[in-house]
Amino acid sequence: TPFEMMFNSTKLMPALYDVLYKVISSYPYPVQLLWKKTFKTSLPNFLARLIGFSFWLSSSNDLMNYVDRLKKFSLPVIFNYLKIMHDFNGDKILSDITCPTLCVAGERDLVIPEPVMANIHSKIKDSKYVVIPWGSHFPQIDLPELFNMRLEEFLQEIKY
Repeated sequence: TPFEMMFNSTKLMPALYDVLYKVISSYPYPVQLLWKKTFKTSLPNFLARLIGFSFWLSSSNDLMNYVDRLKKFSLPVIFNYLKIMHDFNGDKILSDITCPTLCVAGERDLVIPEPVMANIHSKIKDSKYVVIPWGSHFPQIDLPELFNMRLEEFLQEIKY
């Protein structure tokens, strides 16, 4: 499942989810309060840079925009999203995709590691696969010119 692929670990994310779900279910108010207070610190920015964004390539402004949007979500919404990821298995439908598809991987993506994206690409007939060197989980933010160039090349190839 996508959930198990995150961080290239089939055990870490499901185990972490189970523990956090129990804590959030048992103590919803204190956890939500902690969630809101956390955004008043630099911890979310640090974690976003550590996990999803490139330290060297992403601008502070892009990072701040991401964190500002993230803090607007409540924990139940985030956990519902994680639950959907936990239960979903896209392997069954990837082979049914018939439209032109560009699979883009960040070479240094820790959230959905490059080999995982390569596997997804292998299951979509006639898809094109691009790896953005030094790219993180957000290669379109890390290296927008390179990302856009690869996207434009793809769109020209499919005569869009």
